[in-house]
Amino acid sequence: MSKAFGRPRKWLYLPMEIKVREFESKVLVAAEAAERGYNVVLGVKNRVLRWAHDGPAGIYFYKDGSEIMLPDFRSLREQGHRIVVHDEEGLVVFSPEIFMSQRVPAELDAVLDIFFAWGDWQARMLRTGVTPAKVVPTGHPRFDILRKDLRGVFDGHARALREQYGRMILVNTNFGAWNHQLGPEGYIDLFRSHNMFKSKADEDFRYRYQAHVKVLFESYVQAVKRLCAEFPDHTVIVRPHPVENYEVWEDLMRDTPRAVVCDRGTVARWIHAADAVVHTNCTTAIEATAMDTPVFAYLPVSDPEFDSELPNAFSMQVFDEDSLVAGLRETLAVPKDSFVLPDNLRELMNEYLTGMDGDWAATRIMDACDGLDVPELSHRVSCFAGLANRFRIWQQRRAFTDKGGQKFPSTFVEEVQQVIGEFATVSGRFEGVRAEALHRNLFLVSSDQA
Repeated sequence: MSKAFGRPRKWLYLPMEIKVREFESKVLVAAEAAERGYNVVLGVKNRVLRWAHDGPAGIYFYKDGSEIMLPDFRSLREQGHRIVVHDEEGLVVFSPEIFMSQRVPAELDAVLDIFFAWGDWQARMLRTGVTPAKVVPTGHPRFDILRKDLRGVFDGHARALREQYGRMILVNTNFGAWNHQLGPEGYIDLFRSHNMFKSKADEDFRYRYQAHVKVLFESYVQAVKRLCAEFPDHTVIVRPHPVENYEVWEDLMRDTPRAVVCDRGTVARWIHAADAVVHTNCTTAIEATAMDTPVFAYLPVSDPEFDSELPNAFSMQVFDEDSLVAGLRETLAVPKDSFVLPDNLRELMNEYLTGMDGDWAATRIMDACDGLDVPELSHRVSCFAGLANRFRIWQQRRAFTDKGGQKFPSTFVEEVQQVIGEFATVSGRFEGVRAEALHRNLFLVSSDQA
């Protein structure tokens, strides 16, 4: 078992839900914390939660403040943990009213220490339901890794993708309301099981939204096939949202030349490699803009009740296949590096996203965490338990050869260490930060120099 367990240190528990969405950004936070002397337990959310319940009191940093987590938050508080959250889905919302009703329960404030905000706009919204002093606009580490000073971590990945697929158009889909892993009704049942329907009106809204997404999904299927025919020098990469049914897309694209359905790796790698991005109502539009990649909002059906103004504002909006093809043809005819973010969009980005220059969001987050009263504790593990744990990890690694789940595929310690090393290369920091395996999809990140 790690020597770091025996040293009195602050502890940070950093769970992840969707690997392709969170992995690199959470590793960056872990490295930032480890460099400050924290022991960081990083990994798939259920395993991290168990370790937090069994381990030393520290800071538990969750992906949102939803009602289903309140019992665990209360229990962790009773054990001496501090609770901080940052909503992974808090940048693009239907409306402030829907977001606050479904994702910020009234009881959260009593167990919460800090609610990190994407930017000033979300901070103002959160302060209508959370003690204002607890809301800290930091930006999000997912956008740290898109900044010019860090995006170099994706250069090698982007080169490899271009070598494999050639020039690419990335179609990033967001149709989980209809093409869900659990089916259309499974999507609705998730809201029921998480107690997110506060009224019949809430349920009716989700059914209306689902019908809207069904039409979008069917339109996109035809649009992808058209793009493959119109742009024979490009591969059209269809990247389904992690909750979508991947196999449905594979079946629909099986006989379409140059259409590739792929969900591996963080979206930033694909944005960096692609010549252009196509989306509807998706955070990907803002990520692509931050990475200086041209982006189109394809809106074959439009409804102000469901359309997201923010991502579409960062996009060239087109409303039919002909306009999409014409826009892409014009964009692909000029070098990608000629794309320049207009001043009005830069101002809009700064309103919604803190940390696009100056300190990273990861740095701002850990600055706020450092202000919490957290004890420095060791975690005593017997020699026998340490040997047994290493043997269990070895057994699991031999047996764990499948994808390991669509949301969080199998991840090994070498991958965590590789990302830390890539951040070290581009930033000149994190030289002494190391990752060790604790369990399957669970890691300890610490520094031997802190």
